[in-house]
Amino acid sequence: MRIGRVLDSVPQLESTRAVTVAKTVGSNLAGVTKVVGDLVPGLSAATKMAKRAGFPENPLSFENVKDIGKLLLGTIPLSGLAPDKINDGKIENYPKGGGLRSEPKVYLVNGIATNEYMRDQMGEQTAKALGSNVTFIKNATEGPITDLLQCVKELVFAVPSKPTETLANEIYKNLTAQPPQKMSLIGYSQGSIITTHALSLAITRMKQDGYSDEQIRNLMSENVRVTLVGCPVDLNNPAHTIANVPPGLPTSGTKRLDYYFTTQDRVLYGKNEPFDERITRETGPGELARPNFEIVRHDKDLVATTIHDLDLGDVFGLFKNPAEVLIRIGAQLIDDLGSSFKDTLNPVGYHMYEPVYLQHMVNRGLVF
Repeated sequence: MRIGRVLDSVPQLESTRAVTVAKTVGSNLAGVTKVVGDLVPGLSAATKMAKRAGFPENPLSFENVKDIGKLLLGTIPLSGLAPDKINDGKIENYPKGGGLRSEPKVYLVNGIATNEYMRDQMGEQTAKALGSNVTFIKNATEGPITDLLQCVKELVFAVPSKPTETLANEIYKNLTAQPPQKMSLIGYSQGSIITTHALSLAITRMKQDGYSDEQIRNLMSENVRVTLVGCPVDLNNPAHTIANVPPGLPTSGTKRLDYYFTTQDRVLYGKNEPFDERITRETGPGELARPNFEIVRHDKDLVATTIHDLDLGDVFGLFKNPAEVLIRIGAQLIDDLGSSFKDTLNPVGYHMYEPVYLQHMVNRGLVF
């Protein structure tokens, strides 16, 4: 587990971990200090810095500051003025005026802490970048902390949300139509959890209707492309029970989602396109010329990587020895926060959908 490697073994918890964390934080703070020191005397000095993944050469430029401000504004649920929960699981089409290609269908699900304003931005940007009408499944926000707890509840305990149920119905409807309807599914951050769970629910329902595993696998091969970006889901992690079919704790007849797809896990490295990549081929039918289920995350994406690496040992550890687990996770978060801020002046810069993942998705043609 990646976060486990940040710290040394349990017997050295008090001493070695403290030194490790201190060195890590010190290194990143030194880098941040250098960046800010270079920038503040004269903004033109920023042109010496390496180009970032979708961020401007000058991180203190008006455009970048505006984007970070929009990010912060987008995390506010506005529950007292305009409750966002009423939008949960609802469908909206982008661009608002339509006019782009409608086939194959493109479904998009947003991540945590994304209010109506930011969902509109995300929907319009995706439609424009892909040249396709986008069917947006709204994942309403109740604030970052509540949303994060919802992620764990769904990922580990397979409790479906309203967006999950909406998307599962759409997948089922398209695949059981005559003829079946092709579709691209895009899940970002928490949306990748929702998309994975929706696929498992749709497949379970199809099996209940009498479809064989082979029929379902062929339908997926011919009609479905899945792209999960900023993705915390690990199809090989037994703690992520939404990847079971049916979702939840496994039984003797349980299959994993990668039985029905040819999957690929991409880890990106670097500050901008073209990224360096480490590609891991997971188990799957393998008969396709290219994967039809792709998981993409950046190595410095603290949101995706922390949850991706959460295994059963950590889940049980939270009950048996929560301090140890939280110290390890906290150290990794500090490391990644520092790295991201040093590179982008944004603590979650490598998790951003539009600057990092949408650009990569388009460049690599990861959708139909």
